[in-house]
Amino acid sequence: MIRLKHIYKSYNNTTVLNDINLCLPSKGLISIVGTSGSGKSTLLNLLGGIDKPSKGKIFINNNELTAFNNKDLEWYYDKFIAFIFQSYNLIDYLTVEDNLKLVSNKYNHVLKKLNIYHLKDKKVSLLSGGEKQRVAIARGLIKNSKMLLCDEPTGALDNNTSIVIMNILKEVSKERLVIMVTHNMELANKYSDYILHIKDGHIESVPKINDDTFNMKITRNKFRNVYKIILNHLLNKKKRNILISLSFAIGLIALSFVLSISNGFKKSIDIEEKNRLSLYPIVISKNSYNIEDELTKEDKNNLDKIYIKDINHVNNITKEYVDNLNVINNNFKYKIYKYNINDYIITTISLINIESFYNELDLLYGSRIISNNEVILILDNNNQLNKYDMSMIGINNPEYKYESLINYSYVINDITYTIKGIYRVKDDSILSDITGVIYNSEVYKDSIPDTIYLYPSSYDNKQVVINKLNEYQDIKYQDISTSIKSISNSLIDGISVVLLVFSIITLIVSSILISILTYINIMEYKHEIGIYKSIGLSNFNIQVIFYLENIIITCVSILISTITVLIISIPLNNYIYNLTGLINVISLNFGNFLLISFLSITLSVLSSSIPIHNISKLAIVEILRNE
Repeated sequence: MIRLKHIYKSYNNTTVLNDINLCLPSKGLISIVGTSGSGKSTLLNLLGGIDKPSKGKIFINNNELTAFNNKDLEWYYDKFIAFIFQSYNLIDYLTVEDNLKLVSNKYNHVLKKLNIYHLKDKKVSLLSGGEKQRVAIARGLIKNSKMLLCDEPTGALDNNTSIVIMNILKEVSKERLVIMVTHNMELANKYSDYILHIKDGHIESVPKINDDTFNMKITRNKFRNVYKIILNHLLNKKKRNILISLSFAIGLIALSFVLSISNGFKKSIDIEEKNRLSLYPIVISKNSYNIEDELTKEDKNNLDKIYIKDINHVNNITKEYVDNLNVINNNFKYKIYKYNINDYIITTISLINIESFYNELDLLYGSRIISNNEVILILDNNNQLNKYDMSMIGINNPEYKYESLINYSYVINDITYTIKGIYRVKDDSILSDITGVIYNSEVYKDSIPDTIYLYPSSYDNKQVVINKLNEYQDIKYQDISTSIKSISNSLIDGISVVLLVFSIITLIVSSILISILTYINIMEYKHEIGIYKSIGLSNFNIQVIFYLENIIITCVSILISTITVLIISIPLNNYIYNLTGLINVISLNFGNFLLISFLSITLSVLSSSIPIHNISKLAIVEILRNE
């Protein structure tokens, strides 16, 4: 039973309904008749919950409709009420079938009854007024509701079709309440169980209607198929959506490049370390500059003390230490020792791998070392030698021809040495810091070196060497390759942070654009939103539609940016490789792709949340009345 108690409704100080008191049954066909402007459609809107009275109360059984909150109204539109609008209120860019699927998947039998089954795949925008009216009626009929409100359901139909429609409504009224606004008194008199005559906002004579109650057990409607709404929304504004995707993709491309370069550079350095950097020397000297963090984890959690750190560490290199290094000679390509003997700086080479050593050099003149008393000169890239090194052996002129120094002999510590060859360090050699006079290590094998240069033969062998060196905790060493890697990583991290900030700023600007355009979209689709609400879609469901649209646009942006980065990275990686020898410096891995996708979708959802949230504030009656 529906009861209306002292209902008043005014618009702009004009009273449309004036003290309406009425009881309506739970089933039957009731017609509301009257002249235009008498308040018929207003009364229908109040019963449908899409408008509220200025004064008075409406009850459904014992539930006050006029006190329903938004959630209660969503239930009312979805489960209890169905509309047949005079202005159709169909979604023009959807087909007949898609319009009906928003309400129920069981519609074929109704389409056949209304003789419009052949139109089900046709877009609503292509239908005539009469065909649209029948589709609107079909939508109201297939909904599993307790009350059907019809505003001029036969207004756009011919007489024969009107009779068909009225017969259907009469049949439906046996199971549920059908309330119809009409100007056709002939149809009203023939089919109605009760007729309400409205004049100047009053019901002229209120019929006596038997009280009963609605059965509130309501079957839940099946899932509404809204994917075509989203697809059509996207296609209807495809140019705008493409521009949004491209603008967002620009920020994602910048972010992708930053993460790809950071990831790829570090991987390239790791590869370079294994392939080449690991062959750079590990240096052990008597005076070592200690930059390592020596605090234990326990000390770091108890920073209420002053800790004294020995920065200038002195290594005690012993004969035993040198002999233990000789135990793992097969892990070295070669070793270079520097001695200070009687104020002479002596550099010796232990030729564990003779060919590897000479491959680092270009022979300029002469030959290799053969005996212990033979030496070679190693020049730098500019053919220069250290003046101090040369003055020790009696060579003091500013320049010499190659042949003038070959077989040149001199005496140090009572031993005569002869220069047998002149070499120059290759441009990419790991011996770039080793220049001057190089002696055979056998001559000074019983002496204690001041500095030891260990050149591992491979990355794996380097780990063996480091494990051996770590056995001597009191002797510090410097791993040149690790230092290079650390500096390189620090540099790329610093650059990445700067570029990352600019990328995020670009993404934020794009997010603001998405927020603005989402608001515009919602305003442009206000009419559709009103229809969605009237057929029972909740605010949440409607919001999900717009969220999904933005997520799809964002996913397109992610796809565009990913493909762009992958394509551009190919020539850029080739160029960087030719320039530096580093492999795949730009490398977008799956983890970065997931991070970018998560960040993009999160920004998209957050930026559109405010305009989408306002959907719940849009009133059906205001939307549809304005339209």
